[in-house]
This record gives sequence, structure tokens and C-alpha cells, in this order.
Amino acid sequence: MKRLIALLLALTLLCGLAGCSKQQTGRRPDNDGPGSTTRPEPPRAPDVSRPEADEPAEPGSTGTALPEDELGFWNGDVYSSAALNLNFTLPEGWEHASDEELLEMVDAATDNDLLSDDAKAAAGLAKSRMVYAMIAQDPISGTNVQLMFMDLGGLSNLDFVTEESLAEIVIAQQETAFDESSGATFRADATYRAALGGEDFLVLPLTMTMSGAEVREWIYLRLLDDKLAMIAITALDGSDPETMEGGASAFTPLEAGAPGRSGASGAPAATGDIGRTFSTMFFDYTVVSAESPAEYDGYTPAEGNRLLVLRVRVKNDFGSTLPMYDTDFQLQWGPGDYDYAWAVDAFNDEMMPLEWELADGREATYDMLFEAPAGQNDFSLVYLEEYTDADGNDQTGEFFSADFTLPAPAAA
Repeated sequence: MKRLIALLLALTLLCGLAGCSKQQTGRRPDNDGPGSTTRPEPPRAPDVSRPEADEPAEPGSTGTALPEDELGFWNGDVYSSAALNLNFTLPEGWEHASDEELLEMVDAATDNDLLSDDAKAAAGLAKSRMVYAMIAQDPISGTNVQLMFMDLGGLSNLDFVTEESLAEIVIAQQETAFDESSGATFRADATYRAALGGEDFLVLPLTMTMSGAEVREWIYLRLLDDKLAMIAITALDGSDPETMEGGASAFTPLEAGAPGRSGASGAPAATGDIGRTFSTMFFDYTVVSAESPAEYDGYTPAEGNRLLVLRVRVKNDFGSTLPMYDTDFQLQWGPGDYDYAWAVDAFNDEMMPLEWELADGREATYDMLFEAPAGQNDFSLVYLEEYTDADGNDQTGEFFSADFTLPAPAAA
């Protein structure tokens, strides 16, 4: 029962979202950001020929499921999540659930007696939106860490959903979720912001009493575009998440310079600033992974060129919705006047659209497809701050460069 607590909360959160999907929660910013600074549209890239797509891409759409590499994976005692830019190191003596056990978690929780009949019915509908990514537990004390991703796509009020409003829904739903006859009590303390591995989360502290035993849990919430990441740290001994074994100290950033994980293409992975986050005045961006496959969704390079597929994550921390463009970023590989490339125009919904919007506090992750000379191995994905200040003057700010090395693909 101990490790099902967070899942019950997650299911009731989804039930609450489904119930309030026609209401507005949270609020939109009241201004255009610091100093009313605005971003001009970057120069447009020339058209690039591409294979025909069955349907046009929808800006901002990232699909309903996270790719395996973003969902996360275990490498020995270290769990890595590209979506969250985090590693979790399993403490000595701890165990983690297998993929098969993770698949059984939702069904087990929806049958739990702690849920009322109405909540069980709602949870049965909601569970299709949730993926259990990781569970680690101390088998002696019961202390555990759980990571879930929840799909929020399709909710009519998604533009107004914030981490704070999600925390409010968790709290409000507990009276419905926990059957009064179970004798369980629930208390939520004030939320606060804290970092896991250098990444910012909203933390909801909870205390639950079940069958006379007190359980403390800290729910770390983070919005990822149209998905919610939820990390639950649960303790049964009164520990604090900042000091307890398996708590916040077990989370570290994805190591910059470490080899990434090759995707389905089997192409070599990159080294360098992979996983490093660059903070511009408008947004943060991270090259999550870089590969050089022989082809990408039917697209092949021109003779003498190679393909680069960069998985790029962008988070808006500006204070208001930002207009975004694929030409915000440029691939460079040398000092020459023509040692650069713009991304190929998007032709599937995994690729960064030509023009799109990113709401304040939201993240989005897209593929960017480039062609570069076959003999080049050292690259940079760069961004230059250009903006119009409050007086209407065009300004140039800092230059950012995510540098990486990508070995040539193996000969066919």
C-alpha cells in the first residue's frame, strides 16, 4: 500500500482535471514581460525540399506519449530522464521496479479500497492518460520515490493550467478520492518551489494517516508543454526530503559531456554540451540528444551531406507567452561565412514548427533536422538574443552556443 499513495493522488488529480476542464484555473500574465521587451521574428530560412506528409503538423503538438529516451531508462543504479534533464542514483540497499511491475501499478491502484466507487470509476478513465516511469524503494523502511508522466492534452482549459492550479486540484480532490470509511486523514501544507538536480519544481507537502500510521509525502510538480511530470518522495519515518536518503540529494543533472543514448536509428550519440541548459533572456534551451541517422522519416541528405537530428527542449521563463520560430536556432560548424544551416521545415508533428507559441512556464521538446557536410564532426546549436526595447530600439544581447561532437555514422 505504501508505494500506491502517490499513484492514488495522481489519479485523483486527473479526475479533478477532467471535472474542471471547462473552467479556467490560474491566470494569464498581465503584461508583455520585463520592460515590455518584445522579440522580432528571426530571418526566415529558405524553403527546403522534403517528403510529403500525410497531414500538416500542428504547432505545439508533441503527441500523447513520451518517446522511450525521454521517458527514462535505468543504466545500472542510475535512472536518467531526458525529459526532466535529471539523473536519480539508487541508494545502497534500495530496489527499483521492473518495467513489468510498472505496468501493473495503475490497475492495482484503481482496485484499492482507499478509493470510493465514484473515484474508482473516474480513475479507470483517467489511467489511460498516465505512464509510470520509475519507482525506487527502500524495502526495509518503505521510503520510496516515484515518477509519473500525465498527458494533459485535449483539456479545454490547458492554456490556463499552472503547476499551482494542479496542486490545488490534488488538495481539493482528496475528500472525494479517499473513502471516509477507510479512516484515512489528509493534510496539505503550503506549496513552495525547490530544485531537484538544478531543475525547478513546485512542491506540495502532504501528510496522511492510515491505520494509525503517518505517511509524509512531497509531490514535485513540473509542466512539460501538454504533459505533467510528478515526482513523489514518500517517507514513513518523519524524514525531510532535503536530507533523507533517496531524497533530493539523489537527483543530479544529466552529466554534460556524457555520451547520450542512441535512438532507434542506432546512430552514434553525441558528446559535449548534450543535456546542458542555456538560459537566455527569453527562454531556456537544451540539446537533449543529437544523432546522425542515414534517413529521418523518409528524408535523406543530399550527396556529400549528412543528417543531424537534434532533440531540443525549450522552456519559457519570460513572464508571458512567447512567439517561437525554428529559425531561433542555427546549426554552425566552422568560422566560414557559409558554415551554417537552418533546420529543415517541419513535416511531422515531432519536428519544431516554423512558427509556434510557448506559454509562460511551459516546456516543449521537438526534433530539429539539419543537413551538414559529411566531413564535419564538430557542431554548435546557437542562439543570438535580438529584441526591441521599451523605447522601440532594436538591440542585440548575448550569444549562446551548445557545442557538441558527433562522430560520422558507420558506413552501410
